[in-house]
Amino acid sequence: CIYLYKNMKLIKKLFIVNVLGYKILKSIKNDESIRYYKIDNICVKTRVKSIEKIIYKSYVKRKMPKDIFGIRIIYNNDYDHICYNMLSNLERNFDVIEHSKKDYVTNPKENGYQSVHAHVSFFNLPVEIQIRNKEMDWRCNYGSCNEYYLVKQIILHKIYSRLYLDLILIRYFIYLIFIT
Repeated sequence: CIYLYKNMKLIKKLFIVNVLGYKILKSIKNDESIRYYKIDNICVKTRVKSIEKIIYKSYVKRKMPKDIFGIRIIYNNDYDHICYNMLSNLERNFDVIEHSKKDYVTNPKENGYQSVHAHVSFFNLPVEIQIRNKEMDWRCNYGSCNEYYLVKQIILHKIYSRLYLDLILIRYFIYLIFIT
């Protein structure tokens, strides 16, 4: 019974994130400073961080992830500065958590990652918001910023290192057994 309750609670939170995504999309589409640029497509995606990524972040990076629930706003326009208009809209209409904003558009990461991040509190649930254009999104998913390959290589390297050490120990114990 407790297991079902936890699952129902999780479904409720997922539903809340979807509601927040809808409200953000509606708010952005009604904003005059954004409508001025006549953006064809604004896509709002909600997500829940996978268990593998949560384990990776807590195990490898030694941090508890704050961004288990997230919303990504992707717009179809070449202008980078529109993401700041959208961030301004979020600050006016939603409860943006102070000191949670990160600007990777002005200061991109070494691998070329660009996006504007902010955390919004919605029903006491921290939700990470990422704002980027289609080109930035493509680079993140398929280009130089795709961390999936890098993460997989790091995890495999750690596993292989442990297996190698285990094999050395096993060989040493076999050596001791047969020599003595």
